Amino acid sequence: MALCSTSAPPESGLVALVVSPCRGDLLSLRGILPSNWTLYVASDAAEAKQILRQTSFPVILCERELPDGNWKDLLVALAGIQSPPLLIVTSRLADEYLWAEVLNLGGYDVLSKPFNSIEFIQVTSMAWRRWRENGRRVAVNRRWRKMLDSWTDRLCYRLRETLKSPLAGFV
Repeated sequence: MALCSTSAPPESGLVALVVSPCRGDLLSLRGILPSNWTLYVASDAAEAKQILRQTSFPVILCERELPDGNWKDLLVALAGIQSPPLLIVTSRLADEYLWAEVLNLGGYDVLSKPFNSIEFIQVTSMAWRRWRENGRRVAVNRRWRKMLDSWTDRLCYRLRETLKSPLAGFV
């Protein structure tokens, strides 16, 4: 796992996992990304899965074809993660078919190589924002669920106490 500091979404830097056997991708990204983004690098799906067990990421950039599989293998591995990262597939052979397949199977987007710096920063920043908003929604839903559970518990307790009352049958 090679760690290199490399544009960031607003407020804080982005942390992403880049899964690619091409060292040229990393060199290309170093020239595109501002310094407050942190990239973890994996050369294949197995290494990426190992890194994912230790670190959570909002965004994963994955080459279409990997030495030990492809982007779909990684997408399957992400299904078990509670707040899964958004997967962006990269490829020199990006076309409408790949884009439709990625979106239909649950990926976020496709970026063609060589990377266009403006498109790259825009797509990864939007993915990061979407992931962050999804996380906030989940947190709000948990708070509401706790509140509703608490109200339900109190209501059930009052109902049980009311039914135990000697006058309960006369009301």
